[in-house]
Amino acid sequence: MRNSVMFNRSTRKCSIRLMLVLGLFPLIFTSACVSINTGQPATTANTNKLPQQSKRNTESKVSLEEAARFNMTLGAQYLKQNDLEQAINKLNKAVTQQPNLALAHAYLGFAHEQIGDLPKAKIHYARAIKLDPSDPVALNNYGTFLCRQNDVRESLVYFEKAAENRLYQTPDAAYANAGVCARKIPDLVAANKYFRKAIGVNPKYTPAYYHLADLSLEQGKPDAAREFLKSLTKYTPESSQSADYLWLGFRIERAARNYDKAGYYSVQLQQKYPSSKQAKQLLDR
Repeated sequence: MRNSVMFNRSTRKCSIRLMLVLGLFPLIFTSACVSINTGQPATTANTNKLPQQSKRNTESKVSLEEAARFNMTLGAQYLKQNDLEQAINKLNKAVTQQPNLALAHAYLGFAHEQIGDLPKAKIHYARAIKLDPSDPVALNNYGTFLCRQNDVRESLVYFEKAAENRLYQTPDAAYANAGVCARKIPDLVAANKYFRKAIGVNPKYTPAYYHLADLSLEQGKPDAAREFLKSLTKYTPESSQSADYLWLGFRIERAARNYDKAGYYSVQLQQKYPSSKQAKQLLDR
């Protein structure tokens, strides 16, 4: 079973996280930290030396920038609450006040994608990258969007750019996303390469182990799949209780003709998740 799962994480303490759960692991659409200064802007410190008209123009520009960032922050909060209408309203104000605010365009891309306006979503995602082509978070998010629209090969370009950015805190996530999308081609060799790159930069990145286990099973290698599943539980023991894990474990052991162990997974899955799609798939076999 192919799990179409996107990843994006951040360790920034002041990040806003917007999560769209697509499977075992979530897509996390992460903002940069936005600081709103409602007091005297620092840039006005030297404006006393400017002509009065120039000083007013400078202060007006700073105020407009602050207003744009404020509306962007409000829009992000509305996104977090899934109030898409208000989010789009505030974010549109932000880009009207400050057309070059890359992060606001990234948020608008996400918002329009959620309401199904894919042409506008693509415009804003692309605009965000054009304004800040080195932003790995924007690159990863745009790659995610392209992959979901089945523009798979182009998505890999953006995931690779994100992962190769030395300033990116989570290249493992971008590599894992590339692996998920490579499987959609399908290019299992490339997918394997990307998942291994993910654990190469972060040996504790458990989503990659899950996908490597699933991929190994698809390639007819149940013993290798079992080892990857063991690595997953080594770093996140609690994951062994999930429906996805039990379903994958069942399929691995059945492929290995270890029927006692497969039976164990089958019983656990039906007892713990009787109404799950995995339990239904089990009964449909």
